[in-house]
Amino acid sequence: PSSFERGKEYGTLVVLDRGVFTGPVPLPLMLDSLKPVVAIFVGNKDRAAELSCSPAFSAFLAEKLLPAAEKRFEFRRTRERTTILGSSLGGLAASC
Repeated sequence: PSSFERGKEYGTLVVLDRGVFTGPVPLPLMLDSLKPVVAIFVGNKDRAAELSCSPAFSAFLAEKLLPAAEKRFEFRRTRERTTILGSSLGGLAASC
């Protein structure tokens, strides 16, 4: 968020289908008008394999991506304030 402060706790939004939400749906602009949230936009190498309820992809998000983002950008998050969002197949993956 534009008002980002290192070390502070933020709600976290993991956005699958990065191309949809940074192109036709201008999510970064929309998020600027809401409560501060850290948004992580995720692209895919193999969308069908990764977003079809893949245990490996889910583990990557939980065990690698989110901890790496917290460390790199020095913010805190909680499981209760972490949301995963996607479009179509990404929406399926968000529910797995």
